[in-house]
Amino acid sequence: MSKGLLDLLFDSIFDENWVGKRGEKMTERELKLVQLSGRKGKVLRNVYLPKENGETSEVDVVFITQKGIFVFESKNYSGWIFGDEKSKNWTAMLPNRQKNQFYNPIMQNRTHLKWMRKYVGDDIPLFSIIVFSNRCELKKVTVYSEDVKVIKRDWTYAAVRGIWNTKPIQINQLIEMFIKYLPDDKVIPSVR
Repeated sequence: MSKGLLDLLFDSIFDENWVGKRGEKMTERELKLVQLSGRKGKVLRNVYLPKENGETSEVDVVFITQKGIFVFESKNYSGWIFGDEKSKNWTAMLPNRQKNQFYNPIMQNRTHLKWMRKYVGDDIPLFSIIVFSNRCELKKVTVYSEDVKVIKRDWTYAAVRGIWNTKPIQINQLIEMFIKYLPDDKVIPSVR
């Protein structure tokens, strides 16, 4: 697998931050296609969740639906990806055999889920999906947890659909959660 012309162009013109943001935007676009299939929701990018120590936990993409909240960690890497759910670091290997280590995205998203759970409570289902660029190959990625999906971006629809079709509707809990953040003069009727 050699680095394509587009990858070389990106590397020479755009910095790592820009490439990461572009990956998040592409994941958001995939979710808009999911919405066209009737799985409606609200897509948010770059959600900053306050932590107890005053810092924030940045979630790349959130998809709020009647089934629960899908929490996406977007990785816009190319090359071969190697990783294990229990390992602290994963590796991206380029065709020239250059290896780059990065923090385990499953662990990274678990931190996001922890802080999200603080705000939405235990009644709202949270779904963890790690999305890699279509320019990479998930060579050897081991996931033990059934509640975690590690996919390439073009598998987003299938991953969301798979979760969507197996989970009960949670719309009332979601409405009740958001009501507490509305001014007192706003009323949302319950859907029962």
